[in-house]
Amino acid sequence: MRELKTPDLFAFVRLIDKIGLKEEIQKIGLKADPKADIEKLGADILFMLLEKCTTEAAEQEIYKFFAPIFEVTVEEIKDMDPFEFFEKVKTVASLEKWKSFFSSAAKLTK
Repeated sequence: MRELKTPDLFAFVRLIDKIGLKEEIQKIGLKADPKADIEKLGADILFMLLEKCTTEAAEQEIYKFFAPIFEVTVEEIKDMDPFEFFEKVKTVASLEKWKSFFSSAAKLTK
């Protein structure tokens, strides 16, 4: 497994666009108070992501996004234990990094 790199950011943005998350993230960003709890904002985004990612097309795009990062095939991700998958996601990008990223991204949408 490798660390996240700059091209992964662009791939992530394309993923957000493909599965229709852009508008939802903007809505959360617009209602976010600068003094708001970043963890709550992150949780709102996480639950919204889970809700939007239930389509089969979104599922396939998520596999394609993580396969090169995990250095495995799409099929290997599909066969992965869900807990192993989430552990790998946590290893690749710490919660602190994601919170910082989403906090910065939310400020850009204002």
